[in-house]
Amino acid sequence: MSRQFYETYGLDYELEIKSLIGGDPQIINLLVIELNMFEDMYGPFMRMEVVINDSMGLLDKLPIVGDEELTFKYKNPNDEEFTQKFIVYKVSGRTGIKDRAQVYTLHAISKD
Repeated sequence: MSRQFYETYGLDYELEIKSLIGGDPQIINLLVIELNMFEDMYGPFMRMEVVINDSMGLLDKLPIVGDEELTFKYKNPNDEEFTQKFIVYKVSGRTGIKDRAQVYTLHAISKD
């Protein structure tokens, strides 16, 4: 049964990154500053850009070299759950902002 009233900006999500080289998957929700998804009108895929504020050394723990998998799980206001998988193909805009913190953007494309 759908909710009668809900806030349109309320989207529950979980973003997980997994390296194919090894290691445990990391949930990176708390590191995300901005998340953009784009659908191509002329192609059968979606793109995702995730801006990360990283002070825990994610790039050192998971050497992000490409081919990492981002799993984006979310629920809409009606509690329907969706899962989309993306493959990271580029890291850009890597900038140090403090001694141990840096900001960068992960670029990914849908797997299916």
